[in-house]
Amino acid sequence: MKQIIITEHELSGARLTIPFTALGKLGPKHHAIVVGVHRVTGQLLVAELSRKFGHRVVPMEQWFTDNSKYLALLTVAPNAGTRSNAEVAQSAIAEVAEKLADDGKPGYDLIFNNCETFAERHSQGELVKAKLSPQVRKVLRTAGVVIATGAVILGKRIR
Repeated sequence: MKQIIITEHELSGARLTIPFTALGKLGPKHHAIVVGVHRVTGQLLVAELSRKFGHRVVPMEQWFTDNSKYLALLTVAPNAGTRSNAEVAQSAIAEVAEKLADDGKPGYDLIFNNCETFAERHSQGELVKAKLSPQVRKVLRTAGVVIATGAVILGKRIR
């Protein structure tokens, strides 16, 4: 991967979040990080880890095109992590470069290394890879409640 030379932008470090199902804001969301402006092309760049594309840094317009189905529900949140905006951007770009240089494999894992953990890892400055993302925890918690409720109902019918 060629070295990406960026200039900080007012959105650097911000998190882009967009739903990717018909559930909209109630359902699962895709997360990415705005990293800055490419010094040569002037394009605003976004870093992400996705199941479809793996690790990548792309112009924001391309990211919008790739996520156009629910673009109207896009949210842009300023960096609320422990790192500065510049640190978030540099860290995200460094991970993308490292993963692409290693073996080109995406490294995506729905449970432990997804787009949300990618965004959290860079905004918080800590290794969150081994933790479940908040979205995954929510799904598992909901599934647990459904299973427990079903067990109670089934238990009452068996008696």
